[in-house]
Amino acid sequence: MTRKIRPQKPKAVSFPARAGRVMQIQGRLVARLSETSGLIAGLRLCLDAALEISGLDSGGIYIPAPRSRGLILKVHRGLSPAFVRRQRVIPPDSPFLNPIRQGKMACSHGQRMFPETGFSGNSPERREGLRAVAGIPVMAEGKIMACMNVASHKVDAIPLSALRALEAVAGQIGLALMRLRAEESVRQSESKYRKLLADAGDAIFLVDIESGAIIEANRRAAALTGRSLRELVGRHFTGLHPPRQGDQYRKLFAEHVAKRSAVLADGAVQHKSGLVVPVEISSSLIEWRGRRMQQGIFRDMTERRDAEKKQKRSHEVLRRLAAQLAEVQENERRRIARELHDEVGQTIAGLAVSLNQILDVLPPGHNDAMRGRLSAHVRLLEETTGRIRGVISDLRPPLLDEYGLSAALRQFAKDFSARSGVPVRVWIDDDLPRLKPNVENALFRIAQEALANARKHSGAAAIALSLEADERSVHLLVRDDGAGFEGAPDETPSRPPHWGLSIMKERARGVGGQCRIVSAVGAGTQVIVEVPR
Repeated sequence: MTRKIRPQKPKAVSFPARAGRVMQIQGRLVARLSETSGLIAGLRLCLDAALEISGLDSGGIYIPAPRSRGLILKVHRGLSPAFVRRQRVIPPDSPFLNPIRQGKMACSHGQRMFPETGFSGNSPERREGLRAVAGIPVMAEGKIMACMNVASHKVDAIPLSALRALEAVAGQIGLALMRLRAEESVRQSESKYRKLLADAGDAIFLVDIESGAIIEANRRAAALTGRSLRELVGRHFTGLHPPRQGDQYRKLFAEHVAKRSAVLADGAVQHKSGLVVPVEISSSLIEWRGRRMQQGIFRDMTERRDAEKKQKRSHEVLRRLAAQLAEVQENERRRIARELHDEVGQTIAGLAVSLNQILDVLPPGHNDAMRGRLSAHVRLLEETTGRIRGVISDLRPPLLDEYGLSAALRQFAKDFSARSGVPVRVWIDDDLPRLKPNVENALFRIAQEALANARKHSGAAAIALSLEADERSVHLLVRDDGAGFEGAPDETPSRPPHWGLSIMKERARGVGGQCRIVSAVGAGTQVIVEVPR
């Protein structure tokens, strides 16, 4: 007789869900988390504890993605590389996240997955061979810190007792994960800051606002001060500066901390060798490892200051050369004017006198044609003499040397109005004393150029000229009612420089003064000059 063998039911998997065992695992997890400083290490501890409590064979922990509302897988156990690649990110629109965002579990079990979780018969979970999956939200202060997923390749259901135990674990580890994430964020920030600190082209110091001690410094700071980083750390910040300036920088530091504002100032750092290095200091308050610090960025200004000094010396040389050139030009103008007056002018005047004498001795009615030609030549010589006087006046007005600037400007304005037809209203201080020759020359030439510009370029109908002085300075103003312009032409990159305006400014600078051009379209132009007496 053949014995009939009954098919045996598969043995149920034993889940260690007893309260004592769960509490023991929870206690061990909390103790280890308190000693852990890395986020990934903490997540691994949480996942191992969850799998031990549930008795399941696989799982993973997701955390919120930094730039989206989805989740990203950080640690996993018992899952194939292909599954991990496919499921590394849970997108924001996944149905699986709907209950998670509400702080509820997302579960699936049996022969079919629950539709609301997003799992189906052809889902990656089914292809992986997972028969039961549960996602437990890990919350802290109302925010999702992580999603702890556990799964099984062997059983079709996760006991309710295991799920409740996992919920309890999730409730305990939420604050721990929040701390680990905050610490991780701080470490990442510190790592980025340290890299920036190391790569910075300027010297950077971190100073404790309570003690004034240097907490951190970079390689450029060591090079700037001639001290090693070990020598710098712990040193009081006033030790960076020349000893006599310590109180000044201590006061500046206190004001900065009190106002909590950024500071940009010029300063100096004393090198270990004793050399004083000029620096530009940019200072601000920052948070560093939970403490308020002053961050000082010191830029070595040695090369820039040297370049500025060289540029200043070059400008001084050019200014002296320009002054010498102006003096040579005035001397040459004076020489040419004298020669025109003494030689050409006298010769022409002599010719005119001779022709007039010939006309006087000719008998009346004798050779009228000859008399007419002689008279025409006399008139031509007189006109030429007038033109020469005008050229001499433009080259070097005799009044400027003999009677000074006031008389020369009055006569020039009168001659200018006669030649151009543009009236010039003149106001000159009657008590104005004689000035230095180079100052009188500069002011006269500026006025000459200003009136010429008004006639040539602005289409002015009237011009005003004033000259007055105070105890320290002489002020010249030439104002017209012409077309004006927008901005100074010699400073506009889109058009060629107007040399007349540039020359006026250089003439003023050559005698230690300044010349400003003020103009607007339709409002005329003002040339404002101020020079020392």
